[in-house]
Amino acid sequence: MYNTKKTIIILLLGLFTLLNTACSSRYGDTDLSKRQVLTMTNPQLIIKRSTPLTWYSKLALHSATNPGDEAGEIITYIQGLISNTLLNKGFNVIEQASDSQYQLVAVAMVGNNTANQKILELFKLFPGLAEKESYQQGTLLVAIVDVNRKKAAWRGSVQMLVDPSLPKALRLERINGAVARLLQNLKPHA
Repeated sequence: MYNTKKTIIILLLGLFTLLNTACSSRYGDTDLSKRQVLTMTNPQLIIKRSTPLTWYSKLALHSATNPGDEAGEIITYIQGLISNTLLNKGFNVIEQASDSQYQLVAVAMVGNNTANQKILELFKLFPGLAEKESYQQGTLLVAIVDVNRKKAAWRGSVQMLVDPSLPKALRLERINGAVARLLQNLKPHA
């Protein structure tokens, strides 16, 4: 009797391990703690709660391959998520275009091509991003730029798996987690 219970427990543990491995290999690594996040803050440029922030333009997508049918919807979702996250943190993000001193700039990149390399050079998140040879996972770059001084008050990047074959709910979950990690330590000054 003892051997039967022991055998059943071993079989159940083996089955659980097998199922767990199959789930994680089907959808890839879902542990966002392993995703690279880089941020840089310029302490000379202060963004207060009252400082208006506007978007310079819509979040841009640069893809080395055909982005697919849902790309526009996902890009709009990411831009809204960034705006809402900043609002919840106490930033003064305003919808209408204005002559505000600080503007948000964001680019989503998939794949590795010449255009993406030039974008990385503009964001100057070195050395971490400069060492990467492939951006197949997807890289989101966000900056808050002082347009008068032409300098970034804050800039950051986060990588995430953007495989279009994943269920949409899982892709949105990963985007939510990646944006939260990217903006985690960004706070307005009093």
